[in-house]
Amino acid sequence: MGGGRHGRGSTEGIAGRGEMPSQEMSALIAATGSLDITHADPMLLIVDENQQRQRLFTDFRGTSVSASGGLRLRLAVAGWEGAALVVESTMSHGLKLVQNYQIDTDTGQLVISAVAHPSETRPVPFRLVYERLKPGVDVKERN
Repeated sequence: MGGGRHGRGSTEGIAGRGEMPSQEMSALIAATGSLDITHADPMLLIVDENQQRQRLFTDFRGTSVSASGGLRLRLAVAGWEGAALVVESTMSHGLKLVQNYQIDTDTGQLVISAVAHPSETRPVPFRLVYERLKPGVDVKERN
């Protein structure tokens, strides 16, 4: 993985349920416009367009990290399961988030399939899809 990603997320896991997500859930599903991902095994650094950084280790080492949108992760564990990177995070107020990062071999897109496990409601699945930017293309040029 490497280089910038740009995309929009899908909140289809929440649409049509008639449930209002909590403020924390709303922050989780808010699509980040771009991600810059750097992987130097075992360290993975994900930086969004607001310069929010998330540093993970892909050798199943637990680490405390902070994430985009003001959410505070208490613990995140990441590791490879085949070609997919799986990240399990425990957040404030007991929210658990499981994310599966995978490159679609047909399209080259980064697909992040996630399931949020809020303590007060049933699990909420959602998916984010990012396009790889070609070198030299600025994110602002795409908007």
